[in-house]
Order: sequence, then structure tokens, then C-alpha cells
Amino acid sequence: MINVCSGDIIIDLGANIGEVTSFFSRHKALVLCFEPNPYAYEHLSKRFEKYKNVKCYNKAVVGDKNKSKVKLFLHERAEEDQIKFSTGSSIIIEKNNVSKNSFFEVDSINFLDLVKSVTSTMKKNIKLVKMDVEGAEVEILENLLVEEELLGLIENMVVETHEKKIPELKDRMERIRKIIKDRKIDNINLNWI
Repeated sequence: MINVCSGDIIIDLGANIGEVTSFFSRHKALVLCFEPNPYAYEHLSKRFEKYKNVKCYNKAVVGDKNKSKVKLFLHERAEEDQIKFSTGSSIIIEKNNVSKNSFFEVDSINFLDLVKSVTSTMKKNIKLVKMDVEGAEVEILENLLVEEELLGLIENMVVETHEKKIPELKDRMERIRKIIKDRKIDNINLNWI
């Protein structure tokens, strides 16, 4: 159980329409939400527009420092209901339920740069990072595990992994799990969902 207090910093990666954000905003935490899907982001930003402790960004969070824009591929059934199927959007084209022909080009921010910026600006560690980024978590985690000093700035991280929907990521995810186990890293939970 993670105790969240007023003023704690929460980063919600893949915020979608804000269900997790809603929980933490009630505890008066500062919640920074990142949602690249324009349909989900519109709903998210309207939902929290009057909350002073919630900041919403229409950006994908990535592991690659050289990408300022990425393609966000929509769920193959997105045309049926853009909000309902927004959770399946991914910047990973190999994800088995995205349309290769239906995408948006979206702004992105590098996760390591985000952690540096937030902690230096706020002068405190990040209480929690919730990461549900439909396959992009692999590259983000690979880069984070190299940057031990940045990993130390995050008290807790819960990650939904997607190697079942993106089999190409299975070996890389297994290596990440092994590194976490071998180094006894206890602030990353890969079994969140």
C-alpha cells in the first residue's frame, strides 16, 4: 500500500480518461498526467480543468531521447467508440490490436528528461509513477535501469507490461525482470495488473 499525502508528486503515464488520476487528486497530490490519444486527452483535460493539483499533457512518454514526435496507432476498433477503445492505442506498431493505417502523429517527451525536470523543479522525489503505455514501457524501463541516480528519485513505480499483446517485447521484458530481481530493486512493481 502506498500512502499518498497532500503535495506528493504522482506521474500518471497513459492517464487515459483519468480513473487513476481521480483517486490521487482526491488525496491532494500533485498529479501530472500524460495521455497521447487526442480523444482520451480531450475527456481527461475537461474532467480535471478545475483541479489546481492536476496538470494534463497531450504527449506520449518515450524512452528514446531523440524523438520529439511519434506515431500513435489507434485500436483496430477505435472507429466504433474512440473513448472506449482509446486504452488500446500504442506507439508500438507491432501491438496485435492496433490499426497500422490509423494513427496520429503526437508530441512526445523522454521519461528520463521528465524525471529530471520534475524533481529539480519541485525539489523533491516523485512519490509514484503509474505506467500504462501499451508497450513503450520496455524502452523506458531499459533506459531507467541504466540511470540509477534517476531511479532513486522515484519512490514507487507500478507498471503494466504488454508483452502478451506484443510478443516481440517478451525477451526484453524478461531481461528487465531479471535485472530488477538481480539488483534487488524494490521500487518497481511489474505485477501491478
